[in-house]
Amino acid sequence: MKTITYALVSSLCFLFFGCNINIDYLDKIEGEGEVITEQILLDSFTEVELKKGWEVILEPASSNYMVVEANENLFEVFEYENKNGKLILRASKQVSKADAKQITLYFTEKLESLKVSSGTKVTSPERLNFEKLDLDLSSGGEVILDLELNTLNIETSSGSVAHLVLDLDDLFVDSSSGARADLDVNAVSVNVESSSGSEVNLKGTTSELKVQSSSGSNVDAERLKSDNVTSKASSGAYVSVYSVVNLKAETSSGGNIKYLNQPTGDIELNKSKSGGSIDIK
Repeated sequence: MKTITYALVSSLCFLFFGCNINIDYLDKIEGEGEVITEQILLDSFTEVELKKGWEVILEPASSNYMVVEANENLFEVFEYENKNGKLILRASKQVSKADAKQITLYFTEKLESLKVSSGTKVTSPERLNFEKLDLDLSSGGEVILDLELNTLNIETSSGSVAHLVLDLDDLFVDSSSGARADLDVNAVSVNVESSSGSEVNLKGTTSELKVQSSSGSNVDAERLKSDNVTSKASSGAYVSVYSVVNLKAETSSGGNIKYLNQPTGDIELNKSKSGGSIDIK
C-alpha cells in the first residue's frame, strides 16, 4: 500500500511540477447567462497587471475608467484593485470560453509597466505612445500592440506571445521557456537575450544589434537590417542576422550563426573548440 501511495504522489508531483502545468488553469469558469456591460470609474494609474484569461483593450482617454462586457456569471469572479498607481485586473477563477469576456481600459497617464499572464490577451485599436515601458509576459499571455516610445524592456516566458510594431530608441528583449516574440522594429539599438527554446523574430532597421542566444532558442533577425551586429550562440541555439557594416560572431557548444549579407566593414568570427558554426547564408 505504501508503495502505491508513494508512486501516486510521485506521479502527481511530476504532473503538476515536472510538466510546468499552471494549476490556476485547472480551476476554470465558462461564461453563462446574459451578456452584461458595466462601467467602473478609476483613479489614475501607470502600472497595469492583467491575468486570468480576460480580453483587454487599451484606449488612451481624457478620464480613467473601464468598461466590462461579459457573461453574467463572470462578474461574480471578476476582481480588480487600484492602489498607489497600480491597477490589477483578475478573476478568482481562470476565465475560459465565454460569449463575452472583454475589458476596455481607458487611461490618461503614460503607462510605465504592463504585466500580462494566465492566458490574458491585450490589444489596442491605435498606436500607443509611452516614454519607457516594462512589458512582462508569462503563462500564455498574449499582446498585440503598436508602440511609439523611447525605451522598451520586454520579458517573455512560459509560452507567452508578443506581436509588436515598435518605433523607439532602445529595445531590450529577454525571452525564455518556449515564449515567442514577433517584433517589427525601427530602433537605434536592439539587445536580445534568448534561452530555453524561446523564439524571437525581428524585422525592420536598427543601428546596432546585440544577440545572445542559448539552450536551443532561436533568434531570426535576417530581416532586421543592422549596421553593426554582435552575436553569440551556444548550447544548440540558432541565430540568423543581416549585418550591413560590421559583424562580430561567436559560437560554442553547438551554437549556430548564419549571416545573410557580406558586411562592408570589419568581420570577426570566433568558433569555439566545443563546437558550433558560423556561415554566410
